[in-house]
Amino acid sequence: MGFAKDSSSKIQGIRITTVNIALIAMSSVCYVVIFYMMYISICQFSAMKEATDDYIFCEQSIVQLRAGSDTLTEDVRNFAITGEKKYADAYFHEATVARRRDRAVNNICSLLDHSEACSHLKLSLQQSNELMKLEYRAMRLVAESSGQELALFPEAVREYPLTEEERNLSNEEKLRRARVLVLGDVYRQYKEKIYADCAASLDTISRLLKKRHDDNMQKLWSTLYKTAICLVFLFLLSVAVFILISNLVIRPLKLYIQLAHDNRQFDIIGAYEFKQLALTYNNVYELNMENEARLRQEAEKDPLTQLYNRRQFDSMLNNMAGFPGVILAIIDVDNFKQVNDEYGHSTGDAVLKKVASGLKSVFRPGDFIARIGGDEFTVLFRCSPDKWAHIRERFMELERQLAGSGSDGLPSVTLSVGVAFSSHSGDGGDELFKKADAALYHVKEHGRNGVCSYDEIASS
Repeated sequence: MGFAKDSSSKIQGIRITTVNIALIAMSSVCYVVIFYMMYISICQFSAMKEATDDYIFCEQSIVQLRAGSDTLTEDVRNFAITGEKKYADAYFHEATVARRRDRAVNNICSLLDHSEACSHLKLSLQQSNELMKLEYRAMRLVAESSGQELALFPEAVREYPLTEEERNLSNEEKLRRARVLVLGDVYRQYKEKIYADCAASLDTISRLLKKRHDDNMQKLWSTLYKTAICLVFLFLLSVAVFILISNLVIRPLKLYIQLAHDNRQFDIIGAYEFKQLALTYNNVYELNMENEARLRQEAEKDPLTQLYNRRQFDSMLNNMAGFPGVILAIIDVDNFKQVNDEYGHSTGDAVLKKVASGLKSVFRPGDFIARIGGDEFTVLFRCSPDKWAHIRERFMELERQLAGSGSDGLPSVTLSVGVAFSSHSGDGGDELFKKADAALYHVKEHGRNGVCSYDEIASS
C-alpha cells in the first residue's frame, strides 16, 4: 500500500470536484446575467409601451382640445343664426363645466412639461381664449338684437363692453354684425391658428415620443443581442460539460466495467478521482495476483525444491497417459535416510535441492518434473522409445553431477531410476506408474545406483 501512496502523489489530472465547482460558478453567472437581461428587456419593452401609450394619450387629448374648440364654435354660430338661448347655454356648459380644452392642455403639459409641444398647446389655448372674447361680443349683440334679458346670460356676456357705434346699431344691424364676427375671415383666421398650433404640438409630440420609442427599441435590441450571446455561451458550456463528462466520467466508467469483467488492470485515464481509483484498484489487483500466485505455487509446488508436488503430478499423469510417446521416470535417492541420520536434515534438504536442480539441468524446460515423496522424484515427458540410450545418458549425466568432488560440502549420492513408456494401446496413468515403479524396484533389488526401463524387465 506504500506504493499506492507514492504513486498517488504523482497523479495529475482534472478533478471532478474542481470542474463541478467551475461549471456551477460559470452557469450561475450566465443565468444571473440572462435573468438580468430579461429584466432589462422587460423594462425597456415597458418603456416602449409607455411611450406608445403616451403618444395615444396626447393624440386623444389634442383631439379633445380641438373638439372642445369646435363645440364652442358650433354653439356660438348656432346661437348667432337662430338666436335660441339653448345654444348659448350649451356654449357655456362646454366652456365652464366640460372644459375639454383646459383638461387636454393640462394633461399634455403634466406629461410633457417644459416641452415645445406644451408651448404650442398653451399658445393654442391662448388663441382659443382670445377667440372667446370675440364670441362673447357676438353673443351680446345677438342677445340685444333679439330682446333677450342679459341677466339670464353669464357675466362674461353681460359685462362685455360694446363700442358706442355698436350700441347705436339697429337690432338687425347688431345681428348682422354678430354673424360677421363668428362667420367672417377674422374668426376663420383664429381657428386656423388654433388648428396650426394643435398640429404643431402633435408633430412635436410625435417626434419626441418616437425618439423615446426608438431609443428604447435600440436598447432592447442591444439587450436581446447580449442575451443571445449569453445563451450561445451557455449552450457551448453545456456542450463542454457533455464532452467533459463523457471523457472524464462516462468513458472511464465503461472501460473500467469492461476491464473489471475481464479481470484486467485499469488504464490510468479520466478525471483525477478516476485515476486515483484506477491506481488503487491496480495496486489491489497486483496484490491479489501476487497472493493468488503464491497460493497457486503453494498448491502446485513443493516448498523445498520448487518442483511440482504430488497432486500436480497425478493431474498431469492422468492428462498425458494414454498417448503414445509419453515417458515416465521415477527417481529415488539411494540411502537417503542414512544421509539424514549422518549429516542431519538440513544437509538432507540441501541434497534434495541439488537433485532437483540437476533434474532441471538435464531435462528440457517443458518436461514435467515433480517431487512426489520425501526422496522420490518423477519426470514426465514426451520422447520416442527408440531414443532410450539418449534418455539413459541424461540420468548418467545427473549421476556424475551428484557424485562430484564435494566442493559444495554435500555428500555424494546415487540414484535409482525406473522408466516406463506409454504403449500404443494407451496405458492409463495408474498403469504407467505401476510399470515405472516396477522398473524402479528392479533397480533397487539389483544393488541400486542404476537406470532401468520396464521394457527391459519385460524382455528379460
